[in-house]
Amino acid sequence: MIRRHNSAVGHNGTTTTATQNHINSTTITPSRRNSTVDSSGRFCALPTENGQPEVLITLCYLDQSQKAVVTIEKASNLCHDSVDKISETYIRVSLLSQFGEELAKHRSATVKSSSDANYECTAVFQIPRNDLENTSVLIQIFRNIGMLRRRQQIGFVCIGENASSPDAQDHWNQMIQGLGTSVEKWHYLRRPDHEK
Repeated sequence: MIRRHNSAVGHNGTTTTATQNHINSTTITPSRRNSTVDSSGRFCALPTENGQPEVLITLCYLDQSQKAVVTIEKASNLCHDSVDKISETYIRVSLLSQFGEELAKHRSATVKSSSDANYECTAVFQIPRNDLENTSVLIQIFRNIGMLRRRQQIGFVCIGENASSPDAQDHWNQMIQGLGTSVEKWHYLRRPDHEK
C-alpha cells in the first residue's frame, strides 16, 4: 500500500548519487544527448536543437527509506509554440496510483520570464519497493497569463507505469534497477489533450 506523503527536499545545486540515504557527488547519465559543464562545474546533458519543449529530470530510489526522489532541474524551449512571451512558469509534480488517483503532490517555486527555466525542484515520495512498478509520477509545467494570472498548462510528461513515452518508461525502469543511483534524462513535453 502506498502511503500518502507530501514533502519536498531542497536541492543543493549538485547532481547526486544516493546510496542507503547518503548522497554522494556522482551521477550516471544515460542519455542520447551531448553534455556540457554547467555554471557549478558539473556535467549535464544538453537539450536537443529542434526547439521542442523539454524538461531535464533526475530520478533516484532510496531503497532503505523506500523513497523516490524526483528532481526537475530545468526546462528548455518553453516558448516554442507560444506567440506570447512567457511571464511566469512553475512545475507541479504528482504521484499517481495505477488507477490515476493522486496520492501526493509538490509544487515548485515560480520562475519569471524565461523560455529556458532553471527550477531545481525536488519532490520526495514515499513508495514501497513492491509498488514501484504500479505507480507513476506526473510532471506538469504551467504558466500564468494575463492580468488575472490565469493558469495554462504548457505541457507534461508522465514517468512510470502510465508513461507518456518509451523514453519515460525506460527512465523509470533505470531508476528501479539502479537502486540508489541518480539517473538524469531530458524528456519532451507532451501538449495538453485540448491542444493536440
